[in-house]
Amino acid sequence: MTFTRASDGSNLRFTGSHGDLAGRTMSVEAAVGDEAAEPVDLATYEFDMTKITVTMPSLDSPGSVVAEPLDTMLTEDGAAVFSRAFGASPVPAGDSLATVAGRVDVVSALG
Repeated sequence: MTFTRASDGSNLRFTGSHGDLAGRTMSVEAAVGDEAAEPVDLATYEFDMTKITVTMPSLDSPGSVVAEPLDTMLTEDGAAVFSRAFGASPVPAGDSLATVAGRVDVVSALG
């Protein structure tokens, strides 16, 4: 995902995003302009198990883990990378950066 400011072409590119359920963090590889990408813990989130549905896999179909929308909170490191790219962060560290939802299919290792 790339954010580009139209007025001067400043940009920030996020790749390789992944979430750590146990650590409750969302990390990305962040590149400011033409710089090499660096790992950044972009956001944290509260994990409410009542918003998670788990379906176990069977021989006939994959299982899944589905998360209903949840808010993410920008970390200090996330705010810093936005500030390096654009001179300011879109929201202060600790404020909601985005609302996300997700689905992961779980495939049985049998067979």
